[in-house]
Amino acid sequence: MKEREVEFNTDVKIKGTVSFPKESEGKLPLVIIIHGSGPVDRDGNAKVMQMNAYKMLAEFFASAGVAVLRYDKRGAGVSGGDFY
Repeated sequence: MKEREVEFNTDVKIKGTVSFPKESEGKLPLVIIIHGSGPVDRDGNAKVMQMNAYKMLAEFFASAGVAVLRYDKRGAGVSGGDFY
């Protein structure tokens, strides 16, 4: 899997990662991981719980030929702003 860091500029910077299959050319299907409640980062980790669940999902999809976008919510990970 190869990865590229991305950044979305709104009133705060939202940072994320796009994961690709190792060998990829041209257009690919894309999955966007939209995580639920709580201040978790793009990999699915909270300060008190490190699971890397979303990173593992990205690895799975990339191995199946699918690109994945995952991001840090506002106020989580390295994205700007406040969570609440």
